[in-house]
Amino acid sequence: MSLTLFTIEDYVPRLSDEALLIEEFRVLHTMAYNKKVGDTQGRNRTRAIKECRYIYHMYDYRSEFSEYEDEERNTEALLSADLAENYTISEQMQTCINTFIKLQDTRMLKTLVTAERTLDKIRVYYDGVNFNEVDEKGALVHKPKDIMASITDLGNVNKKLSDLRKQVKAELKETASLRGDHEGGFDSAT
Repeated sequence: MSLTLFTIEDYVPRLSDEALLIEEFRVLHTMAYNKKVGDTQGRNRTRAIKECRYIYHMYDYRSEFSEYEDEERNTEALLSADLAENYTISEQMQTCINTFIKLQDTRMLKTLVTAERTLDKIRVYYDGVNFNEVDEKGALVHKPKDIMASITDLGNVNKKLSDLRKQVKAELKETASLRGDHEGGFDSAT
């Protein structure tokens, strides 16, 4: 079952009260974890806010970056969270990430993630197709006609994938609304 671990306040993802009931997330919110230059006592919880923003943008399917490929999503999540490109994820943060992934997973979401990764692999395959490659008999290995037919079929796959995304988003939105009166994060205007 999916949990609402983040709320959106002033367009910023923040840990929900529900998340603070989970030990792994509560650690990120402690003053000791957040002590740093500019917030020597950790009261502002700047580090936690940035790391939570990263986790939300990188791993929450409601994030506007959820449809990006992993590497691009990581880059955008770091940028959005105001973290350095080479930011080192702490052991505590990694534990939160693992817990978050585990807690938000539903069968539908797992199916969608698998389908999207498969589609990404197909795209990479097509990017690497060499229409000049021939086999030992001199015949084309990749016939343009066959590739075009296969690409045409991807339109149907993409439509089904879009339908699956809508189902997952509806499921996540429904689960969030069942969990209390949190401000919407994903498609909150609908």
